[in-house]
Amino acid sequence: MVTVTSVGRTMDLHESAATGKKIDYLEISPEDAKRRRFRSKTSSGLALNMSINRDAELRENSVLHETDDLVILVRIKSPSRLVLEPHTTFAGLQLGFLAGHLHWKAAIGEQAIRVEMETDLAEYQDRLDDYLDRKDYKLSVESDSDGQD
Repeated sequence: MVTVTSVGRTMDLHESAATGKKIDYLEISPEDAKRRRFRSKTSSGLALNMSINRDAELRENSVLHETDDLVILVRIKSPSRLVLEPHTTFAGLQLGFLAGHLHWKAAIGEQAIRVEMETDLAEYQDRLDDYLDRKDYKLSVESDSDGQD
């Protein structure tokens, strides 16, 4: 087990390739990137005990650990997005109001509202059911591999 107590510099892809060292990744969610203490495993299965200072920030490609032959970098997963497509103007207004009222991180497009998912789909659906009939809008989930408007 490797204990990480500080976060070093970030390392871009060109720099990591130039080192000639093996690269291992700790893949975490955006929520975990805000945490200061947790345990996890890298993509190769190496156990990490994270205990970093409050002023440290976990960012994409932050160097967590480095030896003569290994570098462990952070990868932050992109959040999935809830895509809400209203069937009427009224449903669109209700969805927009609800997203703002509940402080959802949302982007409003011409045809859809995309909300960064911070919890499971069922919780979002429960909140939506309080205000709208499911027939008033189409709901889907997309990730970065999917297309956008």
